[in-house]
Amino acid sequence: MILLCDRDPIFVDTITYLLTEEGYTVEAVNCPSEAIQRLLPGRYGVMVLGVHSEDAEGVGLIPMINRIDRQLPIIVIAADESLDLERRARSGKLFYYTVRPVDGGEIKEVIKEACMRCKIMKR
Repeated sequence: MILLCDRDPIFVDTITYLLTEEGYTVEAVNCPSEAIQRLLPGRYGVMVLGVHSEDAEGVGLIPMINRIDRQLPIIVIAADESLDLERRARSGKLFYYTVRPVDGGEIKEVIKEACMRCKIMKR
């Protein structure tokens, strides 16, 4: 199962659709604190986290996620190009970092690789 967190509902709907079409189960939330509440070690195979330069809460999740589930691959999709945002995001343990707009094929491939590394199966 994939946990998707971003405050932009259109982005959440788009990524959810893209991944469910590939056969993945996606649980989507719009609030970082809700993502933390749902996160239990081993519950999710991958986390896709949207971050925004004007919102430190999303980037601040990364160390917490690392503490809760050290094995969870985190894929960060930044809303804008910001070296400071990328630096802050990369201060934690990430699987992949990219900036919007993202290519659907790129995201599918990254998710597939993360799932293979964690040996999770599609539904």
